[in-house]
Formats: sequence, C-alpha cells, structure tokens
Amino acid sequence: MGTDQQGESTPESEAAEEADWALATAEKLQARGDLDGARTWFRRAAEHLMDAGLDDRALVVAKQVAALSELPPAPTTPPPPVTAAPPPVPTAPPPVPAPPSPPAPPPSPPAAAVVPAPEAPAPFVVPPPPPSTRVYSSAPSGASPAAALTLPVVQVHVAFDPARAAAAEAVAALLVALPLFADLSPERVRSLARESVVVPLHAGSDLPLPPPGDASAPGPLWVLTEGHAQLTVAGIPVGGLLGPGDFVGELSAYFESGCLYRAEVRGEGRALCVAPTVAQALARQYEGLRAALEECGWERSFAALGHASSLLAGIDPALRAALYARFEPVQLGPGEALLSEGEAAGWVWLIAAGSVERYGGALGARVQRAGAGAAVGVASAWDDTPSGASVRARRTTLAARVRADAFRAMAAEAPGLKAARSRADVW
Repeated sequence: MGTDQQGESTPESEAAEEADWALATAEKLQARGDLDGARTWFRRAAEHLMDAGLDDRALVVAKQVAALSELPPAPTTPPPPVTAAPPPVPTAPPPVPAPPSPPAPPPSPPAAAVVPAPEAPAPFVVPPPPPSTRVYSSAPSGASPAAALTLPVVQVHVAFDPARAAAAEAVAALLVALPLFADLSPERVRSLARESVVVPLHAGSDLPLPPPGDASAPGPLWVLTEGHAQLTVAGIPVGGLLGPGDFVGELSAYFESGCLYRAEVRGEGRALCVAPTVAQALARQYEGLRAALEECGWERSFAALGHASSLLAGIDPALRAALYARFEPVQLGPGEALLSEGEAAGWVWLIAAGSVERYGGALGARVQRAGAGAAVGVASAWDDTPSGASVRARRTTLAARVRADAFRAMAAEAPGLKAARSRADVW
C-alpha cells in the first residue's frame, strides 16, 4: 500500500505505487516482444499517474504508447524451415560363407534409420522504441490511444461575451428601481442581471407559462422592463394590465405549479427571464421579495380559478361566479391531507396552484397526480359515502374549499354540476 511523506496511506500514494507496478510490467512485456500487452500496461500506468496527480509523468507514458503504436508491425512471415537431410539407405551386410555345419542362422532385420531433429529458430526480439516527441492536441476517430489519455471526457466551448456584460449593467440600472428588488443590494442586482436573460416581446404573442396540471419542470419568472401584458382565462381578463416593473410566472417559478391563465403581450417590449432556482433562492433570502411572489400568486390563482376550474367549467358564467363565491381560499403545506380513504369527504376542494397526489384503494401502489384546476372530494361528497382513496398535497398548494353539505346544496341549484363527475380531473 502506498504512503505519503508522513508514512500514511493516501489515494494518491497508492495510485503512484500502482503506476510503478504497471510500468515494470509494461517494460517486461515490451522486452519479450508482446507489444499489445505492453500498450495495455502503459495505458494503465498513465491512468494511475493521472489519479496520483503526476500529470507530467503521465504525459511521458502516453508518448511511449504513441511510439509503440507507430512501430511497423512485426514480420509475420515465418523463417525458412530447416530441411532435414534424407535418411541414409541401409545397405545389406556382405554375405558370409556358410560353414558346412551347422546350418547358418536366419539374417537379422536391418537397424532403423535415425533422423536428426531440426534446430530451433532463434527468438525474434523487438528493440526498445526510440523516444518520441510527438504530441497530440485532439483525438478524432482512429487517433493514437495517447490522445485519449490526455483529453477531458467532456469538452464545453463557452466564450465570454463582453457585449452581454455591458447589456447586463444597463439592465441592472433598470432593476434597481423596481419595487420587486427593493430589498436587494446594488451588487446583488448586478449579479441577478448577469444571471438572467433579456427577451424581446412581440405584440400578440404569449409569455411561455406551463399549462394547467402538474408541471414536470418549473418555468422562469418573467419581469417586464418594457411593454405591457394582460392575464386572461378563456378571454376573460384577470387583474389589471401589467406594465414595466410587474412580473408573471411566480406560480411556476416559486410554487412549481401549472398556470390557469395566459399572459398575452400587448405591444412591443422586453422582459427579464429569471431562472426558477434563482427566484427561489432570492425568495429564501429576501422577505420582501418572497411576500410579493406569494401575494401575487395568491390573488391571481384564486381570481383565475373561478373561470378555469374543471368542476365549474360547464356552469353558466353568471351562476358560476355565485357558486365560486361560496368557496374559501386556503393554503396547504406539503403532506397535508385533503381526503382520507374510508372516511366521508368533509370538504370539496378546487386546486388553484401546486399539486396533489391520490393513492390507496383500487389504485394499489400506483400514485396519480393532479395540479391546478382539478377538483378533489366530489365523488365522496356527492353521495355522502366513504372515500375510496387518499389525497395529500405534494408541495405548498393553494386551494379553495366548500363543505360537503353546502356542495350538495349547490348541486341542486346547478344541474350542470352533474356532468362534471365524468371529467378526468374531477375526483
């Protein structure tokens, strides 16, 4: 086990010792003529040297691998075979005159011919390669293995843009005057301008907002610096006209929720696109910014819910407003229960922002999720029977609720509520 200067084992010292063993093995294989094996152990030695932080030695070993790769292949033609001498032809012994008595014995068989064994060819020895000064700057397909030892795994080419840095300073001067960032220091505002992107706005277009339901990924926070926008649900305005200094997208960036409304651009302008992670970090750090995001999210989501709820979608607009006025807004924390399996629903819930999950009962291990616009507890409250599943909030969730007995009275006033039970997001 490798040790450092104080005699203690460290990953770097162990890697250096492993590199020494690999180099010794590679040199032995090279001396024997096993070039493939030598390349393999030289590569291992280079990897261990890089792990040990010895980049210079690793580069030298990589050059040795390159030199071995450039050597011409060893001749594959075998040496000429040694031709054995033809075996001698045995000659019969000269006849011996037989004595008159006793009779001559039968002749003995000739001795077997002995063939000399061929001499073994001399071993083929590859001389050590000369030092190479070749350096590879990249490793395209088919390049030397030495390049793969010296290049990073991922190459990212990002160039600094001085023009964008100058534009960020101009944006920072605008952001300092916005009420949303009043609590931020000038240095933090300049950092925010560099971390964000200014996007041009065109009349008739929409700011990208996630649709209703559970958003798979949170969207950005949009801060208007020029121009105007209007929030609408099915063509119905929600709130007043937004102008410079106003923002939208807080339901997605802060609550990580889908949005029940659209943001239609009215006239040319520009908006600052703030990443959701940046918006959430600022909300945790600055109380005033967090309060502004929560207040606007609360007002807009409940104003849009009366027009965008799946439960009230089939009701006449005039009657719909009267029914929705009976719901009270609430905020649920992560894990709070809306419905419990085996118990009758005490409330009917409309999700304004955030998301919930349904599990248990006939669902078994499967979990279903629903987001903004969904209704919970309708089936159990309608028949006043125990619920067959449980529903809990996944994250901070804004919802409106009405008591189950009041909901049954609403159903008698609005026959259109019966058709809502067949919708997919009405539970």
